[in-house]
Amino acid sequence: MTLSIKDPETDRLARKLAELSGQNITEAVRAALEAEIARREREANKKAKAEKIREILRRFPRDEFAGLTSADHDFLYGEDGLPE
Repeated sequence: MTLSIKDPETDRLARKLAELSGQNITEAVRAALEAEIARREREANKKAKAEKIREILRRFPRDEFAGLTSADHDFLYGEDGLPE
């Protein structure tokens, strides 16, 4: 499969990244794409988590959080029990 970069500035950036990272152009572009995808997924997860929190807050008046269940807050913590 071929990826053809026809924009000179994009080509220059890819080559510079490869040089700085000590990778070939394919590895550098792949790493950059993977990093950007991971960043966007983290951002989407943050937004989903924030919406879940807003949803929980809408269900309870501010002084009645005693009614929360573990399912309401478990999504905030990773497998190690620490906040994500």
